[in-house]
Amino acid sequence: MTWFTNLFKKKKIEKTIYNNDLEWDVFINFSRGEKYFLEEKWEDALYHLDKALELGYEKDDIYEIRGYCLQALKYPFDAIEDFNKTISFSPNDCNLYFTRAILKKEIFDFEGEIIDLEKAIELSKQVNQMNKNYNEIAIKNGYSDGLEGLNSMYRMVLFGAKSRLNSNIEKINDEQLKLIKRRQNH
Repeated sequence: MTWFTNLFKKKKIEKTIYNNDLEWDVFINFSRGEKYFLEEKWEDALYHLDKALELGYEKDDIYEIRGYCLQALKYPFDAIEDFNKTISFSPNDCNLYFTRAILKKEIFDFEGEIIDLEKAIELSKQVNQMNKNYNEIAIKNGYSDGLEGLNSMYRMVLFGAKSRLNSNIEKINDEQLKLIKRRQNH
């Protein structure tokens, strides 16, 4: 009977070791991805972050870091997907909406860009620890007004986005009018 009990103990021990090895592999891949990200080695970072995801790492920080890598590598659609996931984990982070707005501009989703910029502005006005941290970072990066200076930048980008959208609407309307006149002349 002891062989039977030992059989289950052995499997249980093997499973525990496997889980620890798996957790270690996840940690190693995420850490390497983060390291390469900080070194701006986007492809290497992406490889290890993808590997960590394949092994079951499912936290907001991996999607944010991977989103920035995808943005740097000019994969805006994939980056937007990662920022969608990151935002689902941190829905009150103004910077995530701002970054996603930039990506939406790249794919000519001007309405989505405007919505995200408006949300970034709204969230940047909230008094919370995240915004206090952003305020300190903004001051360190030369925005003497801190987060208010960043908020001004958000508003300027929003103004540009609205102008771009209106300009594109006018171009579309002009082109539609030209098509209608051509059809009328034929």
